[in-house]
Parts: sequence; structure tokens; C-alpha cells
Amino acid sequence: MKTRLTLGVLGVLLAAYGAFRLLSQTSISHPRELAEWLAAGVVIHDGLVVPATMAVGAAISAFVPSRARRYVQGTLVCAAVITVPALVLIRRRGTQPGVKALENQNYGAHLLAILAVVAACGAVLYALRVVRDHRSKQVKDRPPDDQVSEQV
Repeated sequence: MKTRLTLGVLGVLLAAYGAFRLLSQTSISHPRELAEWLAAGVVIHDGLVVPATMAVGAAISAFVPSRARRYVQGTLVCAAVITVPALVLIRRRGTQPGVKALENQNYGAHLLAILAVVAACGAVLYALRVVRDHRSKQVKDRPPDDQVSEQV
């Protein structure tokens, strides 16, 4: 209980510090533009990303076997969460001066690499599930130890 309370107080203090910095340095932080950006993010997330992810997830439910479904859907959700901010960076590429090195990276290639890692992790987790299910089936099919000794 003390840990939760301490973490809660620290979280509130950090949020208050962040709000203070945003509002005290308006020439740097541009709070109105930030508020517009955050509102647009909510609209894009709740209006586009979530419905699209749910629709694809429902389609997956119809075609993917139940054992693999949770891994495919989990991979889909992770990919959606990763893709949205990457699309913003891909769109903004080349709009900033050359001294801003982050803007000059190939975000499209980076996105594909990260999505490949996410897909590989989903595949590995599914493979581990298949192996675990196979082993537990072998244990269930094996006769108990006392029956094995009687047969010998």
C-alpha cells in the first residue's frame, strides 16, 4: 500500500511539474498547438485505429484457429500501436532542417523492421504454445507410473 501511494504521489508531482513547464514556457511549448495535436490524436485513435483494429480482429476470428488466434490478434494490436506514431514521422520526413538528424532517418524501413520483430515474437510465442500443448498431451497419454511397473 505504501508503494502504491508513493508511486501515485510521484506521478501527480511529475504531472504537475510537466504542466508547469508547459504553461510557463509558452514560447517553446506552444500549449494551444499541443492541445490541438492531442485532440487530433484522440480522434484518430478512437475514430480510425480502434475500429480498423477491431474489424481486422473480427475477421481473424473467422479464419484463424482458436489456438493461434490470441497470438495473431495480439500481434495485430501491437502493430497498430506501433504504426500510428510511425506514420506521423514518415509523413513529416524532410520537412525540417537538415540539422535535425531524427527527421532524416528512413522511418518506413524502421517501421518494417520493428513490425517484422513483432511478428517474429508472435510466431515464437505461438510455437512455444504448440510445443507446450504437445508435451502436456504426451503426459496425459502416458500411463501412470504404477501401471507401467505392473506391466513389466
